Amino acid sequence: MSRLPERRPAHRTTWNTDDSGPRKFYRVSPDGALVRTGLLREWQTLGASISRLTQGDR
Repeated sequence: MSRLPERRPAHRTTWNTDDSGPRKFYRVSPDGALVRTGLLREWQTLGASISRLTQGDR
């Protein structure tokens, strides 16, 4: 995913050491949510274009 900001991770990491072993958890950061929204919009546009192109093949 070359569109991810290099200095702003798309996720945030936290460690939970309360249980028997440490566990690492990830959450989408605000910057990651913006990237996800943009990529989703591109994917939907691409899907719509492919649908229009393939409707003639039926």
